[in-house]
Amino acid sequence: MSEPDSRPRPQYGEYASPEEQRAHIRQPLPQTAHPDPAEFSWPQERPGDAPAATVPGPNVAPTDRLVTIVMLALGAMHVLMSSVALMSYSATMTEALMMLGLTREQADVARSDAPGYIMAAVLIVGYIATVWLSLRRLRAQKRSWWIPLVGWAAAWLVVVIVQTTTLMGDPAFQIYLDLAMKGLETPTP
Repeated sequence: MSEPDSRPRPQYGEYASPEEQRAHIRQPLPQTAHPDPAEFSWPQERPGDAPAATVPGPNVAPTDRLVTIVMLALGAMHVLMSSVALMSYSATMTEALMMLGLTREQADVARSDAPGYIMAAVLIVGYIATVWLSLRRLRAQKRSWWIPLVGWAAAWLVVVIVQTTTLMGDPAFQIYLDLAMKGLETPTP
């Protein structure tokens, strides 16, 4: 009854019979030497190795990337134009106070351009930080549309504080406030 097996023999060994399997189960496996955990070291990256694959983040809508990039581009134009105006702070303040109704003699007082340079620097540094954080989140495939908004708000909060502090110490603005508090009409040019 036992006829020779017509199947071809395996290339790398034969299948174990049930008796051989049971015999092998009774014999313990040879012990392998485990490395000492204290001697373990992470594999070092070589310069020619490909970068490790990043773990994909949550599925972010393509509109998030577009909205973030558009807001960063608008922010760049805004920072550029605002910084130019802030760097000529003295002339800008004279023009603004003249629009409020002060005469050129009242509005044109000696003021420093230093607060303008400080405000321009705050805007530029705030924008650079916003771009850096946005790009990090975009590369990690995380939502990033809100970062330009928060960066804009934080930078402008500092600018408004510096502007308010500077205005409260400006003699021409004090003249305007005194005239407004007394209810007097400010002279129009």
